[in-house]
Amino acid sequence: MTKIDTMQSGPASLVYSTYLGGNDDDLGLGIAVDNSSNAYVTGQTYSANFPILKQYQADQGGEDVFITKISDKADIAVTKTTDNLEPKVGETFNFTVTATNNGPATASGLKVTDSLPAGLTYDSYTASTGTYTSGTGIWDIGTLANGATATLQIGVSGAAKGMVTNTAAVSALNESDPDSANDSDSVSVMVKNIYSLTIAAGAGGTTNPVPGTYTYVEGTSVSVQATASAGYRFKNWSGDASGTTNPTSVTMNGNKTMTANFVRQYTLTVTAGAGGTTRPVPGTYTYDEGTAVSVSATAATGYRFESWSGDASGSANPVSLVIDGNKTIQANFTRVVKAPLNLTAEKLVNRNVSLIEYIARLRWQPNPENAGMISYRIYRIENGQAATIADVAAGTYEYIVRRLQATKAYRFGVTAVDSQGWESDMVEIAVQ
Repeated sequence: MTKIDTMQSGPASLVYSTYLGGNDDDLGLGIAVDNSSNAYVTGQTYSANFPILKQYQADQGGEDVFITKISDKADIAVTKTTDNLEPKVGETFNFTVTATNNGPATASGLKVTDSLPAGLTYDSYTASTGTYTSGTGIWDIGTLANGATATLQIGVSGAAKGMVTNTAAVSALNESDPDSANDSDSVSVMVKNIYSLTIAAGAGGTTNPVPGTYTYVEGTSVSVQATASAGYRFKNWSGDASGTTNPTSVTMNGNKTMTANFVRQYTLTVTAGAGGTTRPVPGTYTYDEGTAVSVSATAATGYRFESWSGDASGSANPVSLVIDGNKTIQANFTRVVKAPLNLTAEKLVNRNVSLIEYIARLRWQPNPENAGMISYRIYRIENGQAATIADVAAGTYEYIVRRLQATKAYRFGVTAVDSQGWESDMVEIAVQ
């Protein structure tokens, strides 16, 4: 059976020519053509091996009738996929092209063209059927039976940043294809640049990731965290990162460098002696190296600030210190009224006609630093508790305590009191 294209001449007019029959007598009795150019042949056959498909009866041989449809159409469907939609520049990845013959005829002279576009570099190919020529982009499949599938894997690499679309399409087929809509397929990939991120850390800390140079795909968001060593604190970022947010994120849209900066810290311990306090209040504080810290002293009632000691000196109030190491300072205070001087005591026997009495004579000297004194206050001290027993006027520097026991030990104290009622520290003495 032969089909001729009357619009052509010579060998080009031959669409197909085929033999229909088996190993015995076969007789064609009729032929018809439908609107899709499919030919239908009817007849009878005595061949036991007459080619059949979906026969009406299982037995074959003797005298049989046949109806055969002959078609020159082969519906070739092309699909294309990739294993990496976002490859990096220089990274190898694969395109897979699949050609499927949906029939009904066997495809012959089948070629699929897949020419790599600019931005991609050819590496290698693997084909289940036929050969691929990278220079022309032609995959020469040849014959593909009805229902059969052929695959082609092309290895490529991204040559430059950008969106690249790769298309595979049927470029040659001896048979007619009833559905051209599925003759081609495309896939687009975004080739991305690779950028480097260099991370550094100043003295006093490190980072996560640790300092070094790393590569990332364009558009990657990288989180970097700074960790200060003991005695330091994280200060800020510099370079292509800024601010104090920790951790911070960097978007890789170019080669970048960033540094984590740290600052040395020291402690300042502030104490206050009896009679006052400080601002800031006594305690231990942490400051950045080089910080200027002002400390002021405030005396309690009856006291006055006298001086600083430790890592500060003098009587300037407030005092300023530059923190260049761990430091300790103390505010010292003194009474406004000074204690009497040179307190002495003696235990005596006072004899008269009717009574023998033991007494203690207390004597002291005025403190020349005092002014405006109005009295001296005498205390008896027992079990650590001081109780007032008398006040004597200023200018009096002696007091007698009467009715003491001969064998008992006593302890007495004397303070000075000024016109504002401020009292000096107590001077004490024991009497045996």
